Amino acid sequence: MVGLDAKFFKRNIGKIKKDSNNEISCCCPLCGDAKNRLHLIHVQADNYNYVKCFNSGCEVEEPTSVFNFLIKLNSPDIDAYKREVLQDKISVIKSEFSLNNLLKKVQKPKVEPTPEVSEVPRTNEVEMPLHHFKLCKDCPECLEYVRSRGLEPLADWRFSTEKFFTFNKKNIYLLDYLIVPIYISNKFKGFYSRSIREKSFSTFLMPDVPKLWRNQPTKKPVIITEGIFDALSIAEPNIGAMIGADLSPKIRSQLTDTIFAFDNDVTGTEKAIKFSKEHKVFVWPETWRKYKDFNELLLDGHTKEEIRDTIFDNVYTGIMAETRLRMKDWQKFKVKLI
Repeated sequence: MVGLDAKFFKRNIGKIKKDSNNEISCCCPLCGDAKNRLHLIHVQADNYNYVKCFNSGCEVEEPTSVFNFLIKLNSPDIDAYKREVLQDKISVIKSEFSLNNLLKKVQKPKVEPTPEVSEVPRTNEVEMPLHHFKLCKDCPECLEYVRSRGLEPLADWRFSTEKFFTFNKKNIYLLDYLIVPIYISNKFKGFYSRSIREKSFSTFLMPDVPKLWRNQPTKKPVIITEGIFDALSIAEPNIGAMIGADLSPKIRSQLTDTIFAFDNDVTGTEKAIKFSKEHKVFVWPETWRKYKDFNELLLDGHTKEEIRDTIFDNVYTGIMAETRLRMKDWQKFKVKLI
């Protein structure tokens, strides 16, 4: 653990639960969490310290520097911290530009500059080996989590048992996360991650890659849901799922004849109204009024075949879909009528 960061971190927090070369843990003074979820973690590969609180909603839920942590905490030690950091830099500068080093630089023979070479275009492939993660089926706790949703993991699903790793030149913290690879035309483009401990998920993709998972990467999905677990709760071999964001008009234009089956809540109803102008959408029947999504149906005893058939029996588009969506449960969902 780098001494300066560790010293100022300890000075600004209370009782320390764990103090090792790579990690310090304690209660979080920002969010008041008393379960020792605030961590100072040293990443050996980058020789850099991250401050992160694992309490959802905390100001330092995303990894940040010690200095940023002190600013959020409004600590009086910020000025002292800056002075010591500056002093370290001054010492480095003095050693770098000592008389002997300067003489060495002067005495070095001049080397002709190498001619400029045009940059080699970057490939569209992601440089992140999936073997970095363990297979989900080989990790009992991850396997139990997926099965608790009434499902079996797909063959390419994996599980992250490490705290930090690098993806697309960014350090990412994913401990105890289910990893679902994302492919386009059978080429790996990133992944969707979901914590098995808490309600937390993130998607990491290369630029300009749509946030869309599909179980058959080379085909257009027949049904697209809001979540991957919802998609797998349907007995349809060619399915997809939106993972965290709306789809661009360009991507949507390629999904003609695809059925969009959103959740049975406020957001899902509003999305269905929006998509119904150009696409087929599923309208939840009154008999399924109490359910929020398709995975809930599966866990409550409905079969995948029953869910699939009900979706196909309740597909609408255009004015017919919009009318049914606005009239159905509009008070419950507070959908504004035009």
